[in-house]
Amino acid sequence: MSPPSPLLAFSSPHLCLTPSPYPHCRASLVPVYSFGENDVFDQLLPNKPGTGIRDIQERLKKAMGFSMPLFVGRGIFQYDFGFLPKRRQMVSVVGTPVDLPKIEHPTQEDIDKYHKLYMERLVELFDKFKDEYAKDRKSDIRFVN
Repeated sequence: MSPPSPLLAFSSPHLCLTPSPYPHCRASLVPVYSFGENDVFDQLLPNKPGTGIRDIQERLKKAMGFSMPLFVGRGIFQYDFGFLPKRRQMVSVVGTPVDLPKIEHPTQEDIDKYHKLYMERLVELFDKFKDEYAKDRKSDIRFVN
């Protein structure tokens, strides 16, 4: 008898099948990159390190655990200023999954190995589509901590 997952495909509740009754189920990390996502808002003020606005943001981050960026988008009836995202094309591309074996007690070395593999696949995905969806880019993909 086949697994009942196709029978549970209806909207509303978010159902997850536990993999235990189905040995063919496994986990994968799937790299996804959205071109144009960073273009829907602009920073209201430059916040380079050493500026007053950056100092305030750093203090807020230290006190609250996060810092809200000062951003600007578009308005409802005008497009110069507001808090809605700008109308920009966004294209999401999906890469090759990174299959993960079941490891009962993963070591930091195991985690680092699959994290590195995921990041490599993300770079490959970006490089494959950057000339098609980011023709006017100012830089290539860059990871920050």
